[in-house]
Amino acid sequence: MKRTAICLVLLLTLCLNACGGKSKEAKAADDLISSIGEVTLESESKIEAAEQAVSALNAEDKERLEGTETLAAARKSYDTLVQEAAVAQEAADVEAVINAIGEVTLEREEAIGAARKAYHAASAGAKAQVTNAAKLDEAEEALLSLKAAPIEEAIAAIGEVTLDSAEAIDMACMAYDGSEPEIQAAVGNAGDLDAAVEALSGLRVGQAEQLISAIGEVTLDSAGAIQAARDAYDALGKEDAAKVTNAGDLTAAAERLAALEKEQGQAILNNFYHQHDQVTAIDWYYPKAYPYYTADNLWGVDIRSFVLPYLGRDKDGNLWMRLVCHYYGDDWIFFDRAIFSIDGENQTKSFSRSDLNRDHDGGYVWETADVAAGSFEQELMWEIINSTQTIIRLEGNYVHDITVSDTDKAAMREVLTCYEALTD
Repeated sequence: MKRTAICLVLLLTLCLNACGGKSKEAKAADDLISSIGEVTLESESKIEAAEQAVSALNAEDKERLEGTETLAAARKSYDTLVQEAAVAQEAADVEAVINAIGEVTLEREEAIGAARKAYHAASAGAKAQVTNAAKLDEAEEALLSLKAAPIEEAIAAIGEVTLDSAEAIDMACMAYDGSEPEIQAAVGNAGDLDAAVEALSGLRVGQAEQLISAIGEVTLDSAGAIQAARDAYDALGKEDAAKVTNAGDLTAAAERLAALEKEQGQAILNNFYHQHDQVTAIDWYYPKAYPYYTADNLWGVDIRSFVLPYLGRDKDGNLWMRLVCHYYGDDWIFFDRAIFSIDGENQTKSFSRSDLNRDHDGGYVWETADVAAGSFEQELMWEIINSTQTIIRLEGNYVHDITVSDTDKAAMREVLTCYEALTD
């Protein structure tokens, strides 16, 4: 009985020893794990071979493996090395793009932009390893300096500020205001531009005040002085205009001149030949240069050829101007247009059939165009007034030339002056 028990114990021991032993495959897997050794970037094949061997084991063999933790640690170390190498390569690529910038010129702007883009796109780890990031910052600052240089030159070109500095200051302001904020920040003499603008503003305000003061007592001869002061004042910006201390004097002077001109205009009108049409309640006013038969206010068509304006006023006081082109002679010309040759420069005015009237008597004929004198005709008459010589050709089937006399120029001036004063 005792011998039997001993045999059972020995048999159980043998069975346990047989069950706890490694299989050939498990031993091979452990050997592969042991062969990995120190993990480097070249260890990938050994680690993968060991992982594949372990993966092929059954559950019991996997439990008996001795290098499971070693393999896991090897894989982790290898992955870390791969990741670190990738970051290092990423940093190296960025460094290469930065180094490719070379000498900074305006033509290297695209290369600098590419380097900045590459740096921004890099991971945080790669950025930390980029050794020449400062070189990129310096290149960008140098590029901004190059872009700012023409603006700085434009500001420096202003020099001492006078009233004649406006163009130079405007050019500098356009260059500065048209640039990007980072370029403006790089302009080293931007403060000089602000000072120049302020100085010019003060000079302009002072000029306007001086011109207003120079008007003095207002007479009909003050128009030029008032206009000069008005031009200087109107050229100011809103803020500068508010600084003009005697702006009210300019307004008062302009109002006084307008009143004087209106008085002058009415005096001129009172001296014109006057006809009143009782049917239409219209008053007609003709300058004394108009040819008249007698004092009965009927102008004569059979006295001379002429080109002159006249005025009409209705019962409500509305005033308007008309222009007469009149031919008198012993033969028809049937004109339908007038060519104004003013100091050799020609302008043409055509007439419609309704504008024209033709008649004859005693072997003489007269042809008359009577039209509204709008802005074109008024400007034309001012050119005639200020001309050295004006020849007006009435042209149709035939032609007739009229040389405008100084008397008729004076008459045109009277009518225009009167009209402008009373219709302001």
